Amino acid sequence: MVPASLSALSTLTASVQAHTYAPGTLRNLRSQWQLYLSFCSIFGLLPMPASPETISSYAVFLACFTSSYQTILNKLNGVRLLHAFHGTTCTALDSFEVTLTKKGLKRLLGLASQQKSPITPTILLRFKSHLDVTNASDAATWCLFTVAFFSFLRKSNLTVASLTSFDPTRHLCRADIKFSLHSAVLRIKWSKTLQHRDRLLFVPLPSIPGSPLCPVSSIMQYFALVPAPASAPFFCILHDGVLHPMTHTIFTNSIKSLISKIDFSPHSFRWGGASFAFQAGVPERLIQQHGDWRSDAYRRYLSLPLSHRTVVADLMAAGLSEL
Repeated sequence: MVPASLSALSTLTASVQAHTYAPGTLRNLRSQWQLYLSFCSIFGLLPMPASPETISSYAVFLACFTSSYQTILNKLNGVRLLHAFHGTTCTALDSFEVTLTKKGLKRLLGLASQQKSPITPTILLRFKSHLDVTNASDAATWCLFTVAFFSFLRKSNLTVASLTSFDPTRHLCRADIKFSLHSAVLRIKWSKTLQHRDRLLFVPLPSIPGSPLCPVSSIMQYFALVPAPASAPFFCILHDGVLHPMTHTIFTNSIKSLISKIDFSPHSFRWGGASFAFQAGVPERLIQQHGDWRSDAYRRYLSLPLSHRTVVADLMAAGLSEL
């Protein structure tokens, strides 16, 4: 068997693409494989079939560049897939040596995930104070912010990976919104949980007359300033007379330009919206459905402020007075 090499990645990527992997997943896998093969090449190790020593060394190498134990596990799974697509198994991953290495890294790094801070209504208002929403570009940014907050949608639903990757059959288009008297509804055709297009996801957005945070008002103002055909990207900007879709990078950079320290990300809107809904009394089951979470992972976003949590102590104290 010929071991995998960097030069063979293009052929392998095309083969994997035939297995209907999403483009984002495919890019991530290619990046993982390239890192692993480069590591083996630099240190003179045989990438396939990998030995327990090679896998353990790679895990320790990864720990030098990340503080996330889960990230290391994900990249090791990438090595397992690399072997699988070459028709072999990576038995080293289940070896005693690698198990001990993973236990050591787990103890060293811990399991806590480092999340970005959630976006709150107060932060949104501060963002808006630095934007000129009569300007087309700023109106598009503000619209993106409010829709992201009220929809709990992932950045992959709202923006695209690159200027050339927009696909109207997958990504949000101007035609994917319907307005009513008191709300608007977004139609999501593809997402992390809708990769086989077995259903559609409909996400309602509230109309809040008089509120500076009204998502429907921000959409209508943005549409008026940046008119586009029904098949155009929902979020786009006009440059040199040509409509360009808003990318993940534009989304992230627009946040960075409005804050002094980089502790927010596009995912902060999903987290902040879900947390605010929970604080407003929205049942957990509805939050899960609105954000299209399949598992209970959404619960890690649901946090109550200290002022709410003191109710527990107050009720306990009141109960004592009745004894």
